[in-house]
Amino acid sequence: MLRSFLSLPCLRVRAHPPCLSKSNTGVNVNQAVITEFNEFKLRSKYRYMVFKLNDKNEEVVIDKTGAPGAPYSEFVASLPDNDCRYAVYNAEYSTDDGERAKFVFFLWYPCPPFLPPSSPMPAGFS
Repeated sequence: MLRSFLSLPCLRVRAHPPCLSKSNTGVNVNQAVITEFNEFKLRSKYRYMVFKLNDKNEEVVIDKTGAPGAPYSEFVASLPDNDCRYAVYNAEYSTDDGERAKFVFFLWYPCPPFLPPSSPMPAGFS
């Protein structure tokens, strides 16, 4: 299953979680994002979370969340074909040592034919 993450076209996987404060571009993170991310991380409240920039491109807000039992296909379907998103997915997998879970962070940036020219650049730098 983890290999399927990396085989998606136009998908970039971040090795580290996004900073939960103001970035160099001046884009803030909404307090609800921080609160719900902590619930996701500490209590497994969601299977995935998708974030976006608000209408004024000034703040990162929650776009969608998935129930704890949501399949990976639902997560992929929640990503838009024509806009940028941040996302985090709780990937569960099996090894010889037992069951494991890792958080996978995504910067979703659709291929250029699908991305409108008016898409905000701060999405890539926040």
